Amino acid sequence: MCLLVVGEANKKFNRIYYPLNPSYAATRQDRWVDHPPQFFGPHDGKPRRK
Repeated sequence: MCLLVVGEANKKFNRIYYPLNPSYAATRQDRWVDHPPQFFGPHDGKPRRK
């Protein structure tokens, strides 16, 4: 399986939000601090082997 992610180059006004890794987010100068609330269900979003 292969995943291809395509996007624009970084721009000054882009904002990044890391909901599952707050310790890494704290190291980023371009993090999005005042992001809208995001509510998660019981799944942590990480893949599991069946």
